[in-house]
Amino acid sequence: MGDSAPGYASLEGYLAAQVLVEALRRSGPQLQRQRFIRELSTLHKDFGGFTVSFAADSHQASSTVYLTRISQGRALPLP
Repeated sequence: MGDSAPGYASLEGYLAAQVLVEALRRSGPQLQRQRFIRELSTLHKDFGGFTVSFAADSHQASSTVYLTRISQGRALPLP
């Protein structure tokens, strides 16, 4: 990331990459499109306190909302 500080967008990108890698890992060494889609659409995993959950009719991953406030140019989580 160079000199950039991590933020919410980079965290979201990191989690998206973790989801992709987990679905690929579960798909096995002989990657096939249908198997990958099945593994991704049934993925339920806790990534160190952030849980994602997919279903055939739900591609949202998480409906959790993290409230934050901006103070002196910094995003701070609300307790």
